[in-house]
Amino acid sequence: MEIMKLDVRLDSAVRMRKEADRSSSEERVRGRKALGAQSISEKQSVAKFCVPRVVCVITSGMHKRDFDKGWKRCEDRIVSTAFCSKLSGAFFLGICIFIFVGCKPPEPDIRLYVLDGGRLEGDLVNFAQGEEYAGRKLLLADAAFLIRHPDGDLLWDTGIDDAIHDPGSEAARNRPTMSLPLTLESQLAELGMRTTDIEYLSLSHSHWDHCANANLFSTATFIVNKDERAHMFSERAKQNAAYQSYNQLENAKTIEFDGDYDVFGDGTVKILAMPGHTPGHAALLLQLPHEDPLLLSGDLYHLLEARVRRTVPRWNTDVDTTLTSMDRFEALATALGARVIIQHSLSTFETLPRIPDYFGNPDRDKPSLRNEYEAQIRNLTDKADRLSEQGLSAAVIAQAVHAERRALSIDYINRNDPESRQTIYERNLHTFGDKLGPTLDFLREQGASWEGIIESAAHPESWELAETQ
Repeated sequence: MEIMKLDVRLDSAVRMRKEADRSSSEERVRGRKALGAQSISEKQSVAKFCVPRVVCVITSGMHKRDFDKGWKRCEDRIVSTAFCSKLSGAFFLGICIFIFVGCKPPEPDIRLYVLDGGRLEGDLVNFAQGEEYAGRKLLLADAAFLIRHPDGDLLWDTGIDDAIHDPGSEAARNRPTMSLPLTLESQLAELGMRTTDIEYLSLSHSHWDHCANANLFSTATFIVNKDERAHMFSERAKQNAAYQSYNQLENAKTIEFDGDYDVFGDGTVKILAMPGHTPGHAALLLQLPHEDPLLLSGDLYHLLEARVRRTVPRWNTDVDTTLTSMDRFEALATALGARVIIQHSLSTFETLPRIPDYFGNPDRDKPSLRNEYEAQIRNLTDKADRLSEQGLSAAVIAQAVHAERRALSIDYINRNDPESRQTIYERNLHTFGDKLGPTLDFLREQGASWEGIIESAAHPESWELAETQ
């Protein structure tokens, strides 16, 4: 419950108020309607505490930022500026000091919406320094995210070019390995928003598939790591075709930072320095009501299995720096018990809530941790089938699905409470000699065939971890 406004009426100021504000009762109704489409009786729980000639309106159930915007439009009808300016500052403060016992403020209304930024196809071989992915094809998601916070709306990444949505467009013809089911603008419109409504824009990095629509948000404040800004506006970068997708950001209102950055200053949305893929590459940490902590990977990893295989794409600016960032990312994920979202993982993307649903929704129908984990494991059968269709050997397929199974294990073990996590580690160490479960070497030493490893990786009961919640 939060005090939103004080309406102070003093008999001695009645005439002054009437002269400064001759509002009719009809205007008052219109002013209240400006607070939102729904009536106050539907959106608010209002209690009036009457001290002699003083009224405190205490409200709950409305997003504070929306309430403040609505109030700004009608506050002149409620307490005239002229009236307030005549009050002695000390007297005004004196009559407005109240002590409320047991009034707990509501949890902030912070929402994370998942946006579809497209699909990418191609060869996977260049996503590792070695030949781990040789002969494999990729099908990647390209997720973007909208964070709605009481202090502003932040867009994290912008996906591929909206023009690709039209398969007959020049953009689509020039990018035949990309597709876009929904434009970014249309997804914002579903939420009743325009591109100019976005107050803050930040990019995990400046590669084209993460910034192709960035110029649509040039009116927003651009939040960027200083090393990434230097990289993306260098003379070399300006020769790249991707530059035309974000060139307007060079002169946009900008917040430049070094290291990590707490976007709203309350710890709920933090940009984390994870350099290596590009000089100022970043991940995003969100700590929302009603959710486990969330870590958005950017392009630190492109595949779930990369968390286990620690593969570094050949075009990364620095391999050792990338590996150091991976170490930091994994340490944070474990320490926080965070759910990791690999932004390019299609299997992960398909499990995320979609508009109109969102992370942070207290009414969201969430499966238990164990059920969520098992559903993802069973999906490994589909991955094995897709790899088989590419003509890959059983050994290659087994290595891929086994690595992804271990990546899922990392995520779900981390999200257990510390005591349960330790129990899982001890049980797996005792049974398999490894805290995450059986390694490939362990399974092969036990006589498992490649086909057997593929089959067991997609069955939750074959690697029992623990009775998670």
